[in-house]
Formats: sequence, C-alpha cells, structure tokens
Amino acid sequence: MSLNNYLDPATVKRKLIVSAVEHPGTVYPLTGALLAGAANLFVFGNQLYLYAAAGLMLAWSCINLPVLLATGQSRIEKRLLQQYQQAMEQQREQKLAALKASFVELDSAIGQRQFSKLNEKFDNFRELLGRKLDPQELTYSRYLNKAMTVYHASLDNLIQAADLLKSISTIQVAELEQQLQQPDLPQQQHTALSTRLALYHDKQQAVQQLFVDNEAALTLLDVSAAELASITTGALEKMALQDAMKEFDHHIQRLARYSIRQDKE
Repeated sequence: MSLNNYLDPATVKRKLIVSAVEHPGTVYPLTGALLAGAANLFVFGNQLYLYAAAGLMLAWSCINLPVLLATGQSRIEKRLLQQYQQAMEQQREQKLAALKASFVELDSAIGQRQFSKLNEKFDNFRELLGRKLDPQELTYSRYLNKAMTVYHASLDNLIQAADLLKSISTIQVAELEQQLQQPDLPQQQHTALSTRLALYHDKQQAVQQLFVDNEAALTLLDVSAAELASITTGALEKMALQDAMKEFDHHIQRLARYSIRQDKE
C-alpha cells in the first residue's frame, strides 16, 4: 500500500529546510557574497568596499535563513497539503474505476460491502469535517489528509484483495479435494494438486486479513465522524477533536509497520 501522500511533521520540517535554503533571499545574497569575495581577492586586490559589500550580502543571507525557517512552516505545510489532496483525489478516481466491478465479478460479498461502506463513511466524514471546520483553515487540511490517507490505504487493500481473489478464481477447490481422496492417485499428481489447494487457502487467508484491516479503518471513520458531530467551536471540544484525530495517526503508523513487514517478506 502507498502512504506517500501522508504528510507527517518530519516531512514538513524537511521540506521547510529545503525551501528556506533554496529561497532566492538566501541563495542570491550568499552567491553574491562569494563572488564579491573571490573577485576582490583575485582581481581587485583586497578592496575594502568589496569586502564590506560581501559581508553585507552574507549577513543578509544568514539573517534570511532563520527568518524563513521561523515563519514559513504554515505556508509550506498548506502548500504540501493542497498538492497531496489533489494527488489523492486523482488517485481516488483511478482506484474506484478499477474496483467498481471487481468484487461483483468475483462474487465477493465482503468486498462489495466494504467498497460501498468505505466510500459512504469517508464521504460522510469529509462532509462533517467541512461543517465543523473552515476548509480554508490549515487544521481542516491536516485532518482531511489523515482521513484520506487511511481511506486510500483501505482502497489499496481492496485492490490487493481483488487481485488475490482473481489469481485463484480458476482453482476449483471441491474438485481438488475430491481428486485428492482417490486412493490410487500417483504421488506426483498428489503433490501438484496439494500445492494448488494450499495456494488457494494461503491467498484466501491473505484476503481475509486485508478485510480485517479494513474493518478497523471503517470503525475508525465511524468513531471519528461521531466525535466530529459532537464538536462545537469551544477550545475544549477542539482538544477532543485533536485526540480523535490522533487515532488516524496511530492507524497510519500501524499500516506503515505492516507495509514494511510485507516488503521484507
């Protein structure tokens, strides 16, 4: 599953530092100071006014960098959140198109139910969030990013589940079990049939685990929507909302750990 569009504090800090270092107000004065110093040393023979100019430009660059670091975090975070939200909206359309008929074709009642409920619950959460917070606020974008990350991870689970079910859709379990009961079955054929049957059960188990993980995400969306519904504009209520949103972070961290384990396997 992809968690690339989850904006964590470490990413914001890293982007802020890069932005501050690459800002024209940092780069141009520093470059000018270096050029003036080099020209004075190698061309003009140590002219005091050039050293003074280089010193002023260097001082400007050194002052500008911490100012940008101190004042630019909200601007950087808001820009990144907008970019991530746009990316996830585009990905959502692609994922929904891929999943739309998959579970109907595969005759998976659980997959069909989770696909329907996941979209219903996420849309409900986003609508409530828009009522409780101003969509132009940074807080709104932060919470939406968390919810969208969980939502997309659940869509990824459904896509993976559909792929796994598709991969074993041609394995006829009843037929295999019947053949394996034959007393005179050659050992080589028995091994081949047993391998296919074990493959089927292994992939079914993986699908069930994906569905279990998605049930946790569905519950999280329900609980968070209920918290949103009870929030007013008071400071204490907003603190309660912050606590509720932390559950999204915890869920995302669990997804990240699971994804790392899957990659190692």
